[in-house]
Amino acid sequence: MSDHNGIHWTEDDVLLGEYILGRVPDEEKRRLDAHLEICRQCRQAVQTEKEMAAGIRLYGRGQVASRLQQRLKNRSERNRRIVTWQRILSAAAVLVIVAGIGIYKQWFSWGERKDLLTREDFQESKKEPVITEGG
Repeated sequence: MSDHNGIHWTEDDVLLGEYILGRVPDEEKRRLDAHLEICRQCRQAVQTEKEMAAGIRLYGRGQVASRLQQRLKNRSERNRRIVTWQRILSAAAVLVIVAGIGIYKQWFSWGERKDLLTREDFQESKKEPVITEGG
């Protein structure tokens, strides 16, 4: 409040902030409101503080919205990179599996294939060819 020495309650920054934010008890708020009705200086201080608080809130909302947009953009870019790497790694895994199956079949079906030379076939091919007459 204000006393006869010209001191105003709005000079108390903590009390003024609490008043603007609506955090003062009801009884004290009624006393402060009564003072505002008769004190032009305190009314101006409250109005200025309300405008500053509104500006801060507006600025804060803008900052929050801007930060959220940036985070969402970063997250979507990161997700795109993850999806790309997942696709690349999936394709690589499929290639490894297919190559492994091919190697496995080639390795373990060696004895079953008739079109491949055996050791005996190879040794026979080293022998001197027999030349027959007439042919």
